[in-house]
Parts: sequence; C-alpha cells; structure tokens
Amino acid sequence: SDVCASDLGQSIRDDVRLILVDAEMPEMDGYVLTNYHVVRSTVALTVTVAATGRRYPATLAGRDATKDVALLKIEASGLQPVAIDRDEVRLADVVVVAGNANGQGYVTANRGNVQAMGRSIQVRGSSVNDPPETLKGLIETNAAAWPGDSGGPMFDGEHEVLGMTTAGSSGSESTRQVYAVPIAA
Repeated sequence: SDVCASDLGQSIRDDVRLILVDAEMPEMDGYVLTNYHVVRSTVALTVTVAATGRRYPATLAGRDATKDVALLKIEASGLQPVAIDRDEVRLADVVVVAGNANGQGYVTANRGNVQAMGRSIQVRGSSVNDPPETLKGLIETNAAAWPGDSGGPMFDGEHEVLGMTTAGSSGSESTRQVYAVPIAA
C-alpha cells in the first residue's frame, strides 16, 4: 500500500514511544533499548517517555558496544511497547526516523528511504578517549537525522520499528547518510 509521507510523519510525531522490547516477550516488561554510545559515559540514567514527559530512573541492564546497543531497565508499568517490524527490509522502503534532534526537548520525525543494507562504518565517540568502533550490518537511509536522534526508532511504512538510529555522516542535509542498527536482525 502507498504511504503518504506527511501523514506518516505526523502520525509518528503524535504517537512516538520509547523503543520498548516487543509485547511478545512479557518477561521483558520495563526494558528500553537505546544506543550504547548514548549511555556509555553517563553516571545517572533517566528515561523520558516522549508522549507524556514522564521521567523514570533507569539502570544499565546490558550492552554490546560492538553493535552500539544498550538495554536499560526502568520501573514502570502500563507502557505500550512499539511494534517490531518482522518483514524483510528492502531497498527504497519508506522509513521515518524519530528522535530528540539536537537535544531540543521534543520529538521530530523525518522521512526517507532505505538506501542500503548490511553497511559497515567506523565511528568514534565524542570524547578523545573513546576508541573507534566498527559497526556492521547497518541500514542506511537518506532520512535526515541529527545529533540527539541516536537511540531513536526508525519506523517503516506500517509504523513498526525496523531499526534504531545510531550514526550519521557529516555534510549537508542533501548528502548526509544516516545509519540504523536493525532491531529484528
């Protein structure tokens, strides 16, 4: 089915949620997925639910720096997990990346298309002491994303999460590539 980009973007801005672990795994209630580089040097963790503004203290429950993934645990109930995309990701699929761009304090969403899959990139954290990491198996898109969008969801045209924004190349908005860690991989 066709997706109207403006409708999809608006719907996601109105209803974006944390990337909570899939409802098919009730034993994972209260776990939140984000990028490891977002929490790596953090002393105290807090998760904010975008739809309500409610804040929850969090603890680091697990991590994999080689995939730039961190699992946080929050004490909360009644949060609605996002739907995880189980379909095959294809070139040119419509995607929307959502996040807290530039730390502005609210969620923005930008539409694009899948440009490539299985990409490898080398990244370095913001600290000069951060070692370089090679991230593999990433989804590349031309959807605009900015610092602060890391850890945010990449939705498909059915409003299901297929990835988590993790890095972007430098350059102008028209030439920038954005990369996401696949969720269901």
